[in-house]
Amino acid sequence: MKVLIIGGSVFVGRAIAKKFISREDDVYVLNRGNHAILKGAKLLKADRNNIEEMQAALEGHAFDLVIDNSAYEKFQTEIAYEVLSGRVNRYIHISTSAVYLHSEVLPYREDFERGASKYWGAYSKNKYEIEEFLFKKHRLDNFPVTMLRPFYLYGTENNIYRERYVFSRLLNERPVLVAGMGTAVVQFGHVDDLAEAVSLIADNDKCIGQAYNVSGEEYISLKGWVDMCAKALDIENPYIIPVESKSTGYKTYKWFPFREVNLFGDCSKLREDTGFVPKYSLLEGLKKTIEEIGIDELRDSLKVSEEEKAILEALEI
Repeated sequence: MKVLIIGGSVFVGRAIAKKFISREDDVYVLNRGNHAILKGAKLLKADRNNIEEMQAALEGHAFDLVIDNSAYEKFQTEIAYEVLSGRVNRYIHISTSAVYLHSEVLPYREDFERGASKYWGAYSKNKYEIEEFLFKKHRLDNFPVTMLRPFYLYGTENNIYRERYVFSRLLNERPVLVAGMGTAVVQFGHVDDLAEAVSLIADNDKCIGQAYNVSGEEYISLKGWVDMCAKALDIENPYIIPVESKSTGYKTYKWFPFREVNLFGDCSKLREDTGFVPKYSLLEGLKKTIEEIGIDELRDSLKVSEEEKAILEALEI
């Protein structure tokens, strides 16, 4: 199978590239060439925002599968469609669970209402518009698209300061502030499990025209997430401080790496259509992450914002 990954060199894209290389597929990655690519992949160098560069890089190529991991605005997908239409047998867009409008009825399912979420702002609006564009092309032109909607992702090469936020504080014996009193319930999926889901979808015609939630099987509170990180490190009695966010006077994202909102979904549709079962429990995935990064690097990754310092000072800690 000839596979193109748009992105392909950082975290999610890299994990997907690794998966398809392991399948012995013919793997290409398209990006600006700012990061080293995996051995076994071929680089097509282009700025995806520039249609002329995309046309030049992809000239003469057709693909069995395209996986778009780096589209964050509709115009980027429009360019990809313009350049690749008629030259791809299957197109998987890595979307997000943030496209779901806030609901008091949970878990989120694929048929829930979508749009610009008040909690996720422009990110959810843009991803929703991308989905709508691709679904329209599927309806009108039979464009062979599948949508994947991950919940929170984690893993060794995560370039978002989330698990390292917790690990670094636990290892430096610092208190861990948790927004929203730590009560929000969320769902995590290991990035390698996401890559496995992509692999299963790639070989399944039933998935064309469909959208799928994808994540691990457990739901957990944000405080429970910190406790689980401590358990993975074999740390007893972690110093966790649940915080009422509004009382701090600071925007939560300035001092805590998660939204204080419930975000978890029903992933049974993906299991039913592809047989997907996550390989990693949350604890197993966290232990794998720790082992692959290393304790010393995690300890040294501590970053403390001015807002966090101010909150701790106000709490006289």
